[in-house]
Amino acid sequence: MVKMNRSSLCSSVSLSRLALSSLALAALAACGGGDNEDTPAATSQSVAVEFVATVGDTPVTCASVLSGLGSGSVNAVIQDLRFYVSNLALINDKGATVKVTLDSNAFQLTSGDNTLALVDLEDDTGACAGDSALNVKITGTVPIGTYTGAKFTLGVPAALNHLDVSATTTQAPLNNNDMYWSWTTGYKHVKIEINPDNAAAPGTFTSAIVKSGAATGANNTSFFFHLGDTSCTVPAGGSAASATCASVNTRDIHFHDFDATKKRIAVDLKALFASSNLLSERGGAGGCMSGPTDLECQDMWPVLGSTFSVDGAGAVTATSVTVQDATHGFFHGETVFRPVAK
Repeated sequence: MVKMNRSSLCSSVSLSRLALSSLALAALAACGGGDNEDTPAATSQSVAVEFVATVGDTPVTCASVLSGLGSGSVNAVIQDLRFYVSNLALINDKGATVKVTLDSNAFQLTSGDNTLALVDLEDDTGACAGDSALNVKITGTVPIGTYTGAKFTLGVPAALNHLDVSATTTQAPLNNNDMYWSWTTGYKHVKIEINPDNAAAPGTFTSAIVKSGAATGANNTSFFFHLGDTSCTVPAGGSAASATCASVNTRDIHFHDFDATKKRIAVDLKALFASSNLLSERGGAGGCMSGPTDLECQDMWPVLGSTFSVDGAGAVTATSVTVQDATHGFFHGETVFRPVAK
């Protein structure tokens, strides 16, 4: 029998405990245990869909002179460039549509089943007359995966379109007075305004739009493109929220080849105004404010693939509007809104 004194015995016990601890740590390591054993694997990834104003392939800002716009290939400057995007979704490599869960900020809103973002590409510098805040990205999350396409609706969903813009309960970005269209009790889905160069006084970009035909008064400085719902009515005694519109002029757009980490979405002003004579105003509201019978709007309907009918009634005819074609480049992200490399 081996005799051990108290000191030797304690040392032996300590060594045994150390050996057991080492074995336990090794076992945990082998099983993937340790400090991170309770950390769940990530199930979502961040996404940022970026927008940029362009003329053709050239990015432009409020400080830029836009070259070669419209049927007359004129120069112009931006006065405003803002629009709403709703229900942004990505398309994964299996062809499934996955809605983006939006981050919460002053430009983005989630309300019920709808998401909404205000994209603001003007900064109140140069000729721009909006506000100084820019918002060039829609941000949020999607489940972990591989995404190869995107889709969204250009404009405000009907469920959110008829609110009291001045009410303290109206959430951003729907509390923006610049984007509200009081005469239709709704919002401008798109607000793009440009000032063409004055041929009689080059470089001034004022009073360049000559009125003719049914148009009277002083020449216009700005060509307005305001896309919104029209032929809207509010029932007697009802509020704006109860309004209905015969022409709901939101536009669904999708891209088949879009990776948000490598591409952004161009808003091509050259494509938008390709059929417009930016130096002529023939009657109706200045530029195009979604009036189906407005001659300046009729120039733009083929570009937008419009389904607008005259005041929401009567047959759609080729002489006034172009019937929406499922293969139209506007909806497939090939013309005005299209993916470009970052």
